[in-house]
Formats: sequence, C-alpha cells, structure tokens
Amino acid sequence: MIRVKTWGVLLLLAVLALAGPGFGFPADKESRLVEMLMGAGKTVNVNGRAWSSDLGAMVFHDQKVYVLTGDTMGLGIFSPNALATTTDLEARDGLNLRWSTGLDGNPKMFFPRIEPDSTVPAGAISLNGILYVFLMDVIHWKDIPDPDTRARAVLIKSTDNGQSFSQVWLGTEDDKFVNISPVLGSHPSLPGRQVVYLFGSGKYRNSPVYLAYAETGDLEFPARYLYFAGLQNGVPQWTLGQDGAQPVVRGVKVGELSGAWNDYFQKYLLGFFDFGGQPYGFYLRRAAQPWGPWSEGRLAFNGEEKPDWYQAGWGGPYGGYLLRELDRDGGRTVYFTLSLWTPYNIFLMEIDLDGVFRKGRTGPK
Repeated sequence: MIRVKTWGVLLLLAVLALAGPGFGFPADKESRLVEMLMGAGKTVNVNGRAWSSDLGAMVFHDQKVYVLTGDTMGLGIFSPNALATTTDLEARDGLNLRWSTGLDGNPKMFFPRIEPDSTVPAGAISLNGILYVFLMDVIHWKDIPDPDTRARAVLIKSTDNGQSFSQVWLGTEDDKFVNISPVLGSHPSLPGRQVVYLFGSGKYRNSPVYLAYAETGDLEFPARYLYFAGLQNGVPQWTLGQDGAQPVVRGVKVGELSGAWNDYFQKYLLGFFDFGGQPYGFYLRRAAQPWGPWSEGRLAFNGEEKPDWYQAGWGGPYGGYLLRELDRDGGRTVYFTLSLWTPYNIFLMEIDLDGVFRKGRTGPK
C-alpha cells in the first residue's frame, strides 16, 4: 500500500478501528484469524479514545514476547512507534499484551523518529541480555509529487529490557539491507558456533532477498558483517561490503520480511509479502540453510481475496512477522502478525504449515 504524508487522512483511517472487531475465528484457506491486537477494548487512553498501529515485529527477550509497532495513531493521538510485552505464549487464543503508555493512556514511543516521515521496526533479536532492534528509517514515503520511497536501516539497542534505547549505527539510503530480519543460526563453516544471520531487502517493496551474517559479538560493527556473494561448488562465498552481495531469493518484490527457524521441518522459514506475486500475498519459503536453496513460495495469506472476517471496506494487507517461541504442535502451527491498511491495525494469524506446504497454493519460484 502507498503511505501518504497527510496525517489527517491517516487519522480518519484510524477512526475506522474504533469499532470492536465483532467477529469470531472463521478459517481462511491458508490461515486463521486469532485476534485483532489493538483498538477498542484493547488500546484506549483515559479519554476513551482508541489507538492502533501497524507492523508488529516480534522478539523473545527476558522471558517475554515483545511486539514492536510502527506509526501509532488515533483521534488526536500519534506516536512514531509503540511497544508491548507479554509472558503469554499461548497464542492460539490471543496474546495478553501490556502496552507501554503514558499516564494519559496514549502510546509511548520506544525510539524517536529520525527522518521526518517514519522510523519503524523491521526485526529484532535478543543477544547476551541486550535487546537489538533493526529499524527502517523512512526518508521519504512515496507520494504523487515524488513516487519513490527512500529509506535506510538503523540498529538500536536496549540494555534495560526496552525501557530505553540508544542508536548503534545508521545505514545508507537504499542499501541492499534496509529492512532487516535477524535470526540466530549455526556458523556457515565452524560447527558448534552460532552467528546472527541477517535477511535483508533493499529498495522498498521492490527488492530481492539478501543475506549477511555477523558474529554474535560483532552485531554492533557493520564493517565486520559478511555478505552472501553466491555459491562456488555448492559452498557459500562471503564478502565484506554490500556491493558484492547477491540475492538468496530472486524474482520477488519484497519490503518487510521475517525469518525464523522451524522445529517441525528442521529448516529455516522465510516469510514476506511479494508485491510482484501472482497472486499478491504473504508467502512462506523453507530451506535447510539460510543461503538456500529456498523452496518455491507457498501462499499463506492471499492479499487479493477477502476472508470471511473482513468487515466492509477492509483491505490493504502487508507486513508479516513470525516468532518461533509462539509455535506449537512441535512447530507445525506458527503465528504471524498481519497489518491491514484499513482498518489501520495489526492482526494475529495462525498457520498450519502442513496445509501451506503440502496442500497450499504455490507462488513465484
């Protein structure tokens, strides 16, 4: 969907979220709605005004699930981002989220906006007691005078469990890694050692998927990141600097993305909306190694269909963030956060991986 810089229009859209959901849990073909995470009855200030947000990148840290959101708003309410936590890992009946708010009940940002348009979460990881969050810092949202979204990556960290954050590094506009999803995994060549893999996309919603990795002690030093540069006799090659980075998934148009390890398949999962997909929607892929080969995309949520739980006027799905710690049935059932532009809100969705990979529809290879 196209973001606009006229906040008045956004606030009008947000008002649509004030009505309670009023729906149960009917099944979609590939996924099932669990709950709407924000809005009336959930995120309301002391004056009774509801507020909502988008994205909902998730991370497990300090024995809690953290949900990190983007531009957050309601009638007369705005925050550049918001944060919630919960110890509830039983996602099948919803998440009992506790939102960070001021005394007035309005959302409290976890990090200030850098550029004038947006500074929103893209992915997060917990390492050695430190919460690291990758942000997409939007220099310019696509609009009519300038139909080109421009952004860069930012890494921030918290040493006090999300009470405060500080900036670690600031990336370059429209690098190959603007949206970044970090995943802990085995070192590509040293058994028994772990690294942080970074799945990335560059030009907003018009990018293939790239891969890099950092030693667990080097996440704060981007000059030490190693970027996937292709295969040589089946062995992954790595290079310093993004210029030599080669895609691990081609032929797609990706913005937000999310990677995770899956215990059921004993493989990595990679989820994203493909903005060039036929149909447009949220696809899952799997691979034994972060560099692939990745399976063809399997449709987990069809963005061109309207499931039974949509209300009149609803639409514009995007986002899609996985969290391994919410998986159940040995990893066969997974959960992801889905954003709808109208109403402007985040929805928790459930997927049966057997249904998606063994019976579901395929997308672009």
